Amino acid sequence: MAYLDRKGFYGIIIVIMVVLLAVLGIAFATLGAADISVADGFRVLLSRVPFLKGLAEDVQLPDFFYTIVLDIRLPRLVLSAMVGAALSVAGTVFQGMLKNPMADPYVVGVSSGAAFGATIALVLNLRFVFAGLSSVSAMAFVCALATILLVYNISRTGTRVPDTTLILSGVAVSAFLSAAVSFIMVISRENLHNIVYWTMGSFTSADWSAVKTVLIPIPAGIAVLMVFAKDLNMMMLGDDTAKSLGVNIELTKKILLVVASVITAA
Repeated sequence: MAYLDRKGFYGIIIVIMVVLLAVLGIAFATLGAADISVADGFRVLLSRVPFLKGLAEDVQLPDFFYTIVLDIRLPRLVLSAMVGAALSVAGTVFQGMLKNPMADPYVVGVSSGAAFGATIALVLNLRFVFAGLSSVSAMAFVCALATILLVYNISRTGTRVPDTTLILSGVAVSAFLSAAVSFIMVISRENLHNIVYWTMGSFTSADWSAVKTVLIPIPAGIAVLMVFAKDLNMMMLGDDTAKSLGVNIELTKKILLVVASVITAA
């Protein structure tokens, strides 16, 4: 009963947070340099809802209201929500898998690998599109996955990958790649601004094409990680306990590492 009560409590919390996110999203869609009231912003959003658009047609709004809210502010809100969800889920996976409350994508080098790949693309002025990704995003994605593969193989002891070794290898590789990025910034002053801008991150230039880029990998990755939630819970009790309960430790680690890295790099 206590377990069911706890699940019900967490379910209520999740519902409240989702509703709060929606309310705050609508409110923040009205904030900015342009003077758009909350009521007008809400009307603009309702105008795109099939069965509710009639409620927004009683007031004539300027065309630029629709452009600002729907094409500038809303993509930023949607993208930031998706990125936040991806990073929070990935962080939870790393913390549970490594049994370390301080673990995050930086610990295993995913973030540093992505920054290194983006830096290389910017310095070499690469111009291509791969699977809908720009050259910078594609290089960041590929290097992030290559980094986690490198860290995993360095950490391997026989057929096992001890958590402590994985953390230490990740920290070492992350430090090396961060140093490499800093060195490139020093010797390539003309690209310094672009590198810093990309590594710091920004939603200023977010649009619907950027949302489409992550629309499949992030929700799909989160869904896969949710499937392995029970296995992750058992792994937190210890590898021996998880094995006795039927969890394939090494296979589960590989899947969790790759999927968490994918949604982080996306």
